[in-house]
This record gives sequence, structure tokens and C-alpha cells, in this order.
Amino acid sequence: MAVRESAFAATAADEAAPVKPSFSGSFKKAPETQVGQDLPLTLTLKNTVSDPQKIETKMTATAIIYNSKPVKSFLTETHSVSLGPNEEKSIEMNLPYVTYRDAITADNMIQVVAVCTDANGGNLLVQIVITLKNPALLLRAIDEIKLNKMCRVDAIFTNPIKEVVPNSVLIVEGSGLLRDQVIVNVPSLNPNQRATIQIEVCPHRLGDRSLLADFSSKLFQNAKGFQTLSVASS
Repeated sequence: MAVRESAFAATAADEAAPVKPSFSGSFKKAPETQVGQDLPLTLTLKNTVSDPQKIETKMTATAIIYNSKPVKSFLTETHSVSLGPNEEKSIEMNLPYVTYRDAITADNMIQVVAVCTDANGGNLLVQIVITLKNPALLLRAIDEIKLNKMCRVDAIFTNPIKEVVPNSVLIVEGSGLLRDQVIVNVPSLNPNQRATIQIEVCPHRLGDRSLLADFSSKLFQNAKGFQTLSVASS
């Protein structure tokens, strides 16, 4: 009786053991991509045995935040790939801006997970996390920066997406340069339109001072600009 129980236990353990996949997979490092651009990805699969096989793949793209907590899945694709002996093939995936536009948060982070399965039940999970860049916000001093003198600074922003950006807000602050935040409501920007918003600062402290700016809309958040201004005596 004891022998039968031992044999049964060994059989159950074998059935519970996961099947090792006979292939490998990895995502190619994603190119640097800015919010508003489509995001191309490449998953490479390699057969690691001398027999041909077919790999079924399900790829899911999800917006996440800084601690990897998922926020919203926005795209799923399935692919079937036939691999010859020791053959390697790539699967191209494209994440259009219109699919992730309403999913990403201010962290601009996207996680793509591929669940890959071979005919023998071997499973492989491959994942990659991409952080999208915010559009550039430039700050440029027009006048000499002098103590207690009103000076002009341009904030320059170009709409990077292929649609109108409404209801944008520019917030500017700087210790020793501004006593309060400057908040500017920016009119709608057409695709590729460049906006130059002029602000005035009145420095009240000498030396190198940092001017910080934040440009946000409902389509992208927290495009930041930074400029060091050297305040001289009047």
C-alpha cells in the first residue's frame, strides 16, 4: 500500500511540474519615443531545438504608473509564428498614439507583456516597460537679467501631435525671480503649431537662479522646461 501511495505521489508531482519552453524570446529595446508619436516594438522568438514548432503569442499593452501598478490595458494582439530548427523570427508590434492617448498617466509609462506558448504546453512570459518622453518646452531670456528690473522670458512650445490641443496651461515659477507662480491659459494649438508665450520676471535676488516651467493639457501632461538665469546688479 505504501509503495502505491509513493508511486501516485511521484506521478502527481510530475504532472504538476511546469513544461520548460523549447524556445526563447526577448523584446528589442524600444527607440526613444515622444508622447504623440506611434511606438514601434519588436519581439524576437528563437527555436532552441532541432525540431520545427509553432509558437502562439498574445501581447498586451497596459498603461502603468511608477510602481508598476496597472492603470488601463489599451491594446491586445495575437500572433502565430512557425519556427524551423533553431530558427529565429521577429514579430513587429505598433502602438499608435490614438490607442495609448487616453490611457497613459503623467508618468508616461507603458508595459507590454507577451505570453508565448509552444505546442507542448511550454510557456514563456516576456515583458518590457517603456517611458515616453514629454514634448520639449524651451525657455529663452530676451533681456539682460538684472536685479529689480522687469525682464522678458519666452516659453516656446510646439504641438507634437496630429490633432488640435485645447485648454493648455503654462505654469512658471522661480525662487528669487518670481514671488508668485505665473499661470497662463494657452489658446488651442493646431498640429505642429509653435507657440511663444512671453512672461515677465522681476528678480529680487542676485546670482544664479532657476526658472521652472510646466506645460500641460488633457492630451499630455507635465512637459517641463528649465533655465538658469544669472541675476546681475542693476
